[in-house]
Amino acid sequence: MRPLLLINPNTNKATTAEMVRIARNAAPSGVTVEGATAQRGAPLIYDDDKLAIGAKAVIELAEISGKVFRDHRLRIRDPGMDQLRLKSCLCQNSNGKD
Repeated sequence: MRPLLLINPNTNKATTAEMVRIARNAAPSGVTVEGATAQRGAPLIYDDDKLAIGAKAVIELAEISGKVFRDHRLRIRDPGMDQLRLKSCLCQNSNGKD
């Protein structure tokens, strides 16, 4: 099984649960979806300040999770994704893995 970590950049756990439900229904066979909710920030992201806080929360949750994952989707304004892509590339290159 291949894990996919879905990180909700806001603090709303109900939103995370709904996002995970949708992702699990859409995930291909062999992919397991886990959800993580930001521990700090805003329950709803509606401006650039909240988006910046959400980006930091995404980075923190990804680092805490200890999981290496790749992003196979593109979305506009995914908080923290640029930084995570860079970290993922750096980790993969330093481990000699693609």
